[in-house]
Amino acid sequence: MRFGYNNMRKLVFVVPKLNKGEATHFAYFPDFITEISENFKVKIIIERGSWPADFFLLRLLWARVSGYRDFYVHYSFRAALVASIIAGFFGGRVFYWNCGEPWKYKRNFWRESLERRVYKMITYLVTGAETLAIRYSEHYGIPREKIKIMPNWIDLEKIKYQILNIKNEERERIKDGLKIPENQKIILFAHRLSERKGAHYLPEILKKLDTSRQARGIPPVVLLIAGDGPERKSVESKIKDYGLSDRARFLGWVPQEEIVK
Repeated sequence: MRFGYNNMRKLVFVVPKLNKGEATHFAYFPDFITEISENFKVKIIIERGSWPADFFLLRLLWARVSGYRDFYVHYSFRAALVASIIAGFFGGRVFYWNCGEPWKYKRNFWRESLERRVYKMITYLVTGAETLAIRYSEHYGIPREKIKIMPNWIDLEKIKYQILNIKNEERERIKDGLKIPENQKIILFAHRLSERKGAHYLPEILKKLDTSRQARGIPPVVLLIAGDGPERKSVESKIKDYGLSDRARFLGWVPQEEIVK
């Protein structure tokens, strides 16, 4: 059901960036905002520059004065802090999306104390899975009823459509460019190359698959790694030590609009 535009609920959507050319899930924000605009009058605030040079507090405050009571903040700790202060003074709700498991990072006492304070100030924490909801609840003492589950939004139907419309000639051109033989099985890892994302398991996975397939007389697989990060050098080094460099292709960051190919 679509409401009349003037009667629609208002939502401030705060994001670090808004660009379809992104290599991260931020690339899906434009489509996501279009989707929720069916039922919300959305005001987008994109963070830029450093505080206070970008007048970030004033932009959020002006949104609240303009009648926007609900703030949806994606990932930004400082935006969650500012929005919570504004909501505390003028009323409103703050939904703070975070799946970053911040307790895994070393922080000084003041940053850690402020982080814990913000988790108490927000109206709802929004995270991607039930297991994460449990961890956030345990670590920051957030009541479970104050945690919402919402995975990163991706239009799967659109991706299926894009896949089905890739012509065979394009497939072959891409395979040739990556030196992938005909009918060879391919594994794709598309993510940040960090231990938290499991990237450090890739060399061992590739080694076990290669050993298993050789024992059965099956052609080897090719591992495509789309992404970059702190584990890249280690992953490359271990794959080389296993003598499997010809089985892996490091693509670096690939824009999400190209990942389908």
